[in-house]
Amino acid sequence: MKIQECIEINGMTLMVLDQDLPGGDWRKLMIDGLSYDPVLPMDMGNKCIGVNGVHDFTGKEIEFV
Repeated sequence: MKIQECIEINGMTLMVLDQDLPGGDWRKLMIDGLSYDPVLPMDMGNKCIGVNGVHDFTGKEIEFV
């Protein structure tokens, strides 16, 4: 799955994905071999996920583990 856009909001990075979030029991995000704790934004649809910190992951692959 690919990250289409990143938006910084209050020290967090909101990522817009090219597909809906996967189902299942994932608890971490992997981007460029690094693990991140996900933050689920409210009312942003099924193609958005966030992480703490300011990052530019635009165009990168994301895995849900």
